[in-house]
Amino acid sequence: MPDPESKVPSTKDSHSAQFQDGDVTIRSSDGVLFRVHKVNLDIASEAFPPAINVRADDVVDFAEDAGTLEILLYFVYPSRPIPDLGSLPFETLMTVAEAADKWGLNYGLGMCCFHLLKFAYDHAKAILQFAGKRDCDFLVAAVAPYLVEMPTDAVADLGVSSRTCVKWHLQGEMDLRPP
Repeated sequence: MPDPESKVPSTKDSHSAQFQDGDVTIRSSDGVLFRVHKVNLDIASEAFPPAINVRADDVVDFAEDAGTLEILLYFVYPSRPIPDLGSLPFETLMTVAEAADKWGLNYGLGMCCFHLLKFAYDHAKAILQFAGKRDCDFLVAAVAPYLVEMPTDAVADLGVSSRTCVKWHLQGEMDLRPP
């Protein structure tokens, strides 16, 4: 969660070339500063509430690294072109998807989920864990054929929602019925 209590950082911090003209300063975990517009954050993100009182000299620290924040901030500005999520490696895309979920950037989360589909075969279990916690049915359905032998208790051990577990169990029961 953002920490609006930090003061303007020392000169060791660098600035994002893409996000320089806003009224709120966000600092990534690796020290890159992003100047973004509070109104955009208020509208696009559920995790940056309008009631937060950020002064011009405050810096809001985020746990995400600069690369992740840069991608996320494109979802806050609808007039800017979205980076090519399809070219991201699985680990990076998953990090962006998790951060989009944490930030409440639903459009960004949806875009990431769409691009996670191409990794369904190679990363089925990780995608099931991610999608099952968020009740993202189309991603669960995409990885199910690769995990058809996984018992319901193993799915539950991934920390997925009870809704996903029930669906997984019912689908398994249907698959066991004779034709």
